[in-house]
Parts: sequence; C-alpha cells; structure tokens
Amino acid sequence: MGAFIPFLLISILWVIFYPKYFYRSIIRNKKKLVKEGENEDILGEYRLALSETGIAERTSKRETQVTWLGIHIWKEVQQAIYLYNSSVSAYILPKRDLQNVEGAKMFIQAQIKEAEVD
Repeated sequence: MGAFIPFLLISILWVIFYPKYFYRSIIRNKKKLVKEGENEDILGEYRLALSETGIAERTSKRETQVTWLGIHIWKEVQQAIYLYNSSVSAYILPKRDLQNVEGAKMFIQAQIKEAEVD
C-alpha cells in the first residue's frame, strides 16, 4: 500500500499539469515556426483540387499531385473529410468549403474504389 500512494500522487499531478504543459509546448513550437519564416507550406493557405486522376495540392510556392492509389483510407467527421495518404498524414477537406458534400463523398469513394480495381 505504501508504494501505491506515491504512484497515485504522481498520477494526479500528471493529469492536472501535463495538458497545460503540452498546450504551451504546441504554442511555443508554433511561434518558433512563424519566427523562422519561409513556412507558408506549413502554415499558409492550401488549395486542393479533386479530379479523376487524383488530388492536386497547391500553395503559393509549390504544386503536388497524388493519384487515388496514394489515398489509403478516407474518413468523415462532422466538419471535414480526411483523405489519408499515410497513417499520420491526411488531406483535410473542410465541409464548409465544399459546394456539394454528398457529391464529393460519392466521387471520392468511387475514385478510391476504381483505383483499387485497376
């Protein structure tokens, strides 16, 4: 029982203080990125265009293209559609920016299914 009390105390302190530490760490890293400059590709505006061949991603400095084979899975949440190109990276399509959400979902699903068949 004596070893349980310090563990319990540390656990409680962790639950109370770690979220604040983590949030401050994220803010600090974001400020560092902004100060370094030349980070438009990380923090700037993106344009995504969906076509039958894949997804075109445009920023002010570059343009990349990924075919539908590069999309491993897609998921829908309340405010966006995520098109995962790896286990930790996804293209995010905010629903507020889509003219026809249902049409976009059907198009994405059809393109991914077609890419898997080919």
